[in-house]
Amino acid sequence: MISTVKKFSVLHTEYQMKQHWVAVPHNLSHQLSQLSFAFSHCSSSVRNRAAKGSIDAIARVIDGSYSDPHFSVLQLATTLGMSIRQLQRIFRQQMALTPNQFIRDYRLHKAIGLLRSGYPVTTVLYSVGFTSPSYFTECFKSRYQMTPSEYCRLRHFK
Repeated sequence: MISTVKKFSVLHTEYQMKQHWVAVPHNLSHQLSQLSFAFSHCSSSVRNRAAKGSIDAIARVIDGSYSDPHFSVLQLATTLGMSIRQLQRIFRQQMALTPNQFIRDYRLHKAIGLLRSGYPVTTVLYSVGFTSPSYFTECFKSRYQMTPSEYCRLRHFK
């Protein structure tokens, strides 16, 4: 008789567990669909203000950290309190760039300002967070169709 009770108890427990695990995904998917529905009906101006706030926060963090050669997308996401995936989503939706591309372009933009001020190329590349002169030159040439040295020479002739 004990073995029959044990078998029944085990079968009953398995049945309860299966019912629980079947119910959980259904409830979760229902909650997610409600959340999605609520967000889709949220006014676009609210969503745009939230995205603009995110972009402003991102710009502030990058502006304060771009000169650190070890500054990364992970550090940016952590500072902002979001996942890397969330950060990538914001960049893709708002700027059509990856976070890495944005950081690199921001550094190059700052480099142009320093080169215009007359700083030497070597000083500039380290000041804006690059650690390799060849990589800096490669990125600069890709972005501005000339090397940093060519840019400096052209700037002096104008």
